[in-house]
Amino acid sequence: MRLGPLALASVLLLGAAALAGCYKPSILPGGLRCAAGSGQCPDGFTCLSGACVLADSQDAGSSTDVAEVGADASDGPVACIVNQTPLFAGCMSRTGVCDPVCGTGCCQLEKCSAVNRPQNGGTSRAEIGCVPLKRIREINQSCSPVNRGTPERSDDCQPGLVCVDFDTTSSCLKLCRDDGDCPPGVQCEQRKLDISGTVSVSVCGVATTDCDPTAVTSICPSGTTCYLAPPAGTICDPSSGGLSTNSDCVYPRECLPTLTCPSTGMGRGTCHPVCDSTVTPAKCPPNTTCIKVGNLRYGYCD
Repeated sequence: MRLGPLALASVLLLGAAALAGCYKPSILPGGLRCAAGSGQCPDGFTCLSGACVLADSQDAGSSTDVAEVGADASDGPVACIVNQTPLFAGCMSRTGVCDPVCGTGCCQLEKCSAVNRPQNGGTSRAEIGCVPLKRIREINQSCSPVNRGTPERSDDCQPGLVCVDFDTTSSCLKLCRDDGDCPPGVQCEQRKLDISGTVSVSVCGVATTDCDPTAVTSICPSGTTCYLAPPAGTICDPSSGGLSTNSDCVYPRECLPTLTCPSTGMGRGTCHPVCDSTVTPAKCPPNTTCIKVGNLRYGYCD
């Protein structure tokens, strides 16, 4: 909350009076502005970056820091408490700014997330930055991004998650740096942030589901497609592409239904028909055989 000049003066006077009487008012760290060396802060507080904070908040082991997040002509810098406590134990930030995986580096009413940054030539790229925190949607729940394709893009997903557009829906997915940030068997992959945009972000992919990738119609929920996603297994992906056999690909979802995109072997990086290795003879195009993928029931024709 910003204080006007009169209100701020009253609070500072109260603080000075309290000091004289050895009274320690209940003050939210960062809630009082100050000038370095002015002695304006109450006992137990010190002046840091223009705000009164707990005297021990500058220690190396502190979970919060104070940063100036804005200014105006009447009130001067406004301080916020920067969260440095990770979302889960052992998460070590790998960035010099906010970390979207650990959820650190932003004010308490913000979250670190993927944002659009305009580039020369009218294009955009994904960068990390602090956006408003709404704390509504959990992982895999539907979400509603606002200001798509702009630097002001934000969403209603929890910290550590970002709202990603699919073919017809949007869901909260976990941001990641590599497979180690994802649940077992789930890969860290690139997905487009906005369905009509060009910016991609690294998120944990869709969890495996027992479905039939050889059938156009399977047990997958409406609006999703069953894909063979080696080496994990089969998934019900909310996105599906239109690439045909032998087209260059990176992910199975880029191919037409009943095709996959192998990540290893001779067929790596191109769309191939999916086959059931338990069926003899396997249903593959002429002059191709069914290449079994690991211990999975399904494979691809090559």
